[in-house]
Order: sequence, then structure tokens, then C-alpha cells
Amino acid sequence: LCYVISDFTQANLDFCATHPSLQDWFQKGLLDLALFDVTQSGDILLQHSRARWSEQADLPLLAIANYVWDGIPQALYHVEQGKARKVAVKVSAHSTIPKQLSQEEGLTLDFQVMKATDTSSAPYADLLNMYCEELHMPTALLFPQLALTCLDRLSALCQEELMLLSSDKGRLLLSEIAGQYYPQPAYHGSFSLPVNFHALISYVIQQGGSA
Repeated sequence: LCYVISDFTQANLDFCATHPSLQDWFQKGLLDLALFDVTQSGDILLQHSRARWSEQADLPLLAIANYVWDGIPQALYHVEQGKARKVAVKVSAHSTIPKQLSQEEGLTLDFQVMKATDTSSAPYADLLNMYCEELHMPTALLFPQLALTCLDRLSALCQEELMLLSSDKGRLLLSEIAGQYYPQPAYHGSFSLPVNFHALISYVIQQGGSA
């Protein structure tokens, strides 16, 4: 058993590497560190042991994603009458952007619906087609394409089973997604968007998993 603290910022890992309370865990081999960016692919280097995750692929992996998915890029589609169209988003801000974004000093999003998308060639086409078939009213669909790619990446790194524990704000049921309007960001120093947990769950089930 080994716990791995991951972050996409090396400075945060450096802080953990020198923290007095963690040194005993490092010495016993119970704790390691890894630079992990959901937008990148490739192996994961454990910084303390200098081992690569692929060298331990016969071990099961339990991944904990705590407020991760709401802060990464998502695709946006307009789904209506069995068709999905990509939505382009123009982001604008005040001329002077504060270090801490608030609702009053935040971003303005302008949405432009594009031409109908050929869902047969779109990433995760089966999942997108499911929404085209099951959403019976005009819906702005946040599609967690990058989160799905991250799950595929983690799954490819372990030969044993992958278990994901995730905590975030978002939508769990199809009835909560149907008819929703274009998303507006939540401001908390930076900004985030709701997570389509229904899509994550549906994809896991499509791949033969349980959720």
C-alpha cells in the first residue's frame, strides 16, 4: 500500500516533500509524490521512490478526485431534436482583472452555436449519441471530455481494476441535465463549472464497470 499525493504544480509537491509531519511516511514507503496534469498523457513518475507507475501496473489503483473535474476544460454542446451542435464560447473580462475573481468582477461568456456535429466521429461518440437520443428538449450539455480522457489514461496505467472516488458539484441524473441553459461559472478566486457526473457514470458502465 502506498499513498500518492499528486498535483499539477511542482511547488505544492515540494512543500509536501519537506513537511516534517510526512517524513516518517516517506521513509516507510507508505507515501510518495507525483506531478500529474489531467491534460497530459504518459507515465507517472513517483518522485520519492523514483519509480514509474507502469512498473507497478499489477497493483490496483484507487484514485481520489476532490474538486478536480470542475476546474478543467469541458466541451459544450447544444442538443436538440436528436442532433448535437458544438457551442463556441467567447470569454471576456474587465480591462483590469483582479487577482481574486468575484461575481461582480468576473467573466462574461458569450455562446455561439455552431453547425451540427458529426457525432459518429466525435470523441466518445457512443456517449454523445446517447444524449442525442435521450434528451427530448433543447439542452446545453456540458460534456466532460477531458475528464473521460483522464479516466482512460489512469485505466491504461494499471492492469488491475481502477476505482474512482470523486467529490464535486454537478449533475447526477439525466433529469437534472435535460433542459438546462448555458452554464455560468462559479467564482471563488478562480472559476469553475458544474460537472456532468451522469456522463462519467454512463461511460464507466459502457466500459463494463459499475457506478
